[in-house]
Amino acid sequence: MQAVVLRLLTLSLGSRYAIAVALAAASVAARLALEPVWALKLPLITFYPAIMLAAWLGGVGPGIMTTVVCALTANYFWISPTHSFLVGDPGDLIALVLFAAIGTLISALNEAWRRTTLEAAVSRERLRTTLMSIGDAVIGTDAGGRITLMNAVAETLTGWRETAARGRPLREVLVIVNEDSRAEVENPVEKVLREGGATGLANHTLLLSRDGREIPIDDSAAAVRGADGRLDGAVIVFRDITTRRRQEQAVGRLAAVVDASQDAIFTKTLDGTITSWNPGAEQMFGYAAAEIVDQSIAVLVPVERRLEEDALLRQVAAGKRIEPFETERLMKDGQRLLVSVSLSPLRSAGGAIVGISTIARDISEHARLLAAERAARADADRANETKDQFLAVLSHELRQPLNALIGWTRVLRNPDIDRAQQARALEAIERNGLAEARMIDDLLDVARIESGKLTLDRRSVDLRTLLAELVDSLQEEVTQRAVKLDVDVGAEVLIVSGDAARLRQVFMNLLGNALKFTRPGGRIELRLSLDQAVARVLVRDTGVGIAPDLLPHIFERFRQADWRAAGTQGGLGLGLAIVREILELHGGRVEAKSDGLGQGATFVVTLPTENRP
Repeated sequence: MQAVVLRLLTLSLGSRYAIAVALAAASVAARLALEPVWALKLPLITFYPAIMLAAWLGGVGPGIMTTVVCALTANYFWISPTHSFLVGDPGDLIALVLFAAIGTLISALNEAWRRTTLEAAVSRERLRTTLMSIGDAVIGTDAGGRITLMNAVAETLTGWRETAARGRPLREVLVIVNEDSRAEVENPVEKVLREGGATGLANHTLLLSRDGREIPIDDSAAAVRGADGRLDGAVIVFRDITTRRRQEQAVGRLAAVVDASQDAIFTKTLDGTITSWNPGAEQMFGYAAAEIVDQSIAVLVPVERRLEEDALLRQVAAGKRIEPFETERLMKDGQRLLVSVSLSPLRSAGGAIVGISTIARDISEHARLLAAERAARADADRANETKDQFLAVLSHELRQPLNALIGWTRVLRNPDIDRAQQARALEAIERNGLAEARMIDDLLDVARIESGKLTLDRRSVDLRTLLAELVDSLQEEVTQRAVKLDVDVGAEVLIVSGDAARLRQVFMNLLGNALKFTRPGGRIELRLSLDQAVARVLVRDTGVGIAPDLLPHIFERFRQADWRAAGTQGGLGLGLAIVREILELHGGRVEAKSDGLGQGATFVVTLPTENRP
């Protein structure tokens, strides 16, 4: 209807005058049709509607023209003398003049009304065209909340055509719910119609489209008032924010990643002024964001690296991305930090470089681990080398007594040997068999220790008696080797909780090594003492000693002292490792000391006792 009125009010000038003539002719025809009833009465009254309509459609000109045509026709047909344009009666002349004046007044008034109506129609049509063409969805309602207008975007989002939606309550077409709770949300138009003013949707609102889509939207609604200030309706403008929501979610996820990152992530201007600072940077460098934002990056850069930083700023300002590289930066407390740094240009929407993004990672721990890994690899290489040496020694040490056993067994097969040779053979077989058994026991003990199956038969053991018995068993070997054994185990009973056999194995190993590596004429000391509730056993010799580079590793498996200088058989290098493991199982420990090769060695064993201090 609005468009029809606008078309009628904007007809061409020729069309407007043609309509004026047609209206005048129609009014004359109507008056002629009434002639049988009225005759010559009321000749002018039927022309006023034609004048009003002609003036409303065409303006003042067509209205006056209709007035003139109707006045002349009335004068010719119904004012005496009829069929003449003369006026015989002065009263009729006055009536014609008044008719012309009233017609002109009607035309003028209708012209003003026409212009006002045309301007209002044009304004409404312009508004409608604007609302129909904007990128947001627009729905207009009357004062009762029924739809009067929908643009194409609103049709697309709601799934309703304007023709089907017009006249329906807005809540039937615009179905909105809370995105999280799915509860129905109050339509903002209802609030506007109830309270006036303007309002908008709450956050996280979903539009449930007629075709089943769920579209996140935001909107605003405002009242529409007439010239008298009364509420005529409302208009709601809303938009699909799916893309914006995704962008916000992406930005939120990115911000969460930045905040959660343990790396330092910060931005700065092209001249190096810090503009943002994440928690990772606070943790790494010690500066709170409030302390360092708007400060120069120079506070983090050691003096000797300032030129490096300046060069980096120039490169990034030219559009280059700096791949991660290692450098040093300063913490708040002045400590230097080894970091890996990468830089990227920040660009505006137009593509201009407006800042720099920096990611710094603390690699000091990585560097420490790398060094530790290299050291561990070197240790592993040394261990492999030691193990290879051990396997070579093992094959040699096992073969040597085995060869002796085989050799002396062949001697015994000779029926012509005398008793002295027989006794010597049996003694050699026994000695080498025991040596073989000791090496096998050592290997088995290492296997038990490795698997955690080395167990102790714990009992109360008199350590003084155990050492005295051990010394008695070694007297023959001490005499044979021509060394002096100085023993002082005291007179006090020292009770320890432990496995007597395993403790005897420990001290036999230590004393056996001392005898093995001490030259004839040398001296060995064995001392037992009580310090608080700890038994202390010292074994000191004047033998070949321990090289300084071997001393820290003397209790490791497969490590051996330099037995060749003593001119004696070496062994597998497992004895001292087993000693340490057995003592640790007893809650004790062993230490080795030596001033170097040729300076002898000292071993100190400590064990907790049951003696009260």
